[in-house]
Amino acid sequence: QLEETPLWLLLAGGALAGAGLYGFGAGLNDLLDAHRDRILRPNRPLVGGTLPAEAAVSVVAGSLLLSVLGATVFGTPAVLATLFLATAILIFNALGKFVPGIGMLLLSVIYAGHMLVPNLGLSFLLPWLFLIVIPFIGASNAEPVPYGPEEEMEGGVLAYPDKSFLRYGASDYGRQIYAAEGCAYCHTQMVRPTYAGPDMWRPGWGGREEGGFARETQPMDYVTEDFALLGYQRIGQDLSNVGHRITTAEEMHRHLSDPKSFDPDSGMPAYRHLYTQSPYGEGLAPTPKAEALVDYLLSLKKDQPLPASVLSGQ
Repeated sequence: QLEETPLWLLLAGGALAGAGLYGFGAGLNDLLDAHRDRILRPNRPLVGGTLPAEAAVSVVAGSLLLSVLGATVFGTPAVLATLFLATAILIFNALGKFVPGIGMLLLSVIYAGHMLVPNLGLSFLLPWLFLIVIPFIGASNAEPVPYGPEEEMEGGVLAYPDKSFLRYGASDYGRQIYAAEGCAYCHTQMVRPTYAGPDMWRPGWGGREEGGFARETQPMDYVTEDFALLGYQRIGQDLSNVGHRITTAEEMHRHLSDPKSFDPDSGMPAYRHLYTQSPYGEGLAPTPKAEALVDYLLSLKKDQPLPASVLSGQ
């Protein structure tokens, strides 16, 4: 049947389907990013009030309908493929924004799918398998490494990583706030090896320097976490050991509510929406979300001493 369809109609249908899917994905991305754009990009149409949320939803829905309409030129299989792609875009956007660990895994699968193009993809299949899939499975089954008989640790710690460092209560809730507020867009939680960057030369990034505990981040440091919030890019400081640099809740609250009081040139936005006006006069009172976020940030200390067997690579 396609052979009997005019070329101009095929071209128009393909262009309509592609443009519609692009508009659907872009509009959906802006809708799901609205909570972050209110802080980082307040001038964008959706959060600035230029474009009402109802109109944005209409644009997303209309784009999806246009893509389906364009796909009808190619028949039922093309319509089903368009709906499948739209569903995949929806799932990826939702998981990628709010469940970082799953989002990164899905992103790797999508990239692998892009690479598996005839005559090109097979050369990328093995790197994807060995660099992503196998390390992911291996880290999922990792067990704590015990210290040797001559290695005495403070507090009766017997293995690395020690499960007593597992977060709970407000810290777990604070990790959710950290992800939801988009902190991972600007902050990493990974102290790179010296050959990859100057992280260890930055004061406090590697942990407790005065006790000789400062070190680079190790893969096992993330075993006790459900999701490793490594970060998308590093615009602000690395937070792997921020609990050693900012040691009190009061100081951490001040950093969140008024970062320029620490550094006048800081580009970090003030998270005033996590605070309310104090009922006792001047100043701000933290909300439960702010308290949980501070509890989580104070718990970030990835500098547990490594067993000799880990240092030696055995």
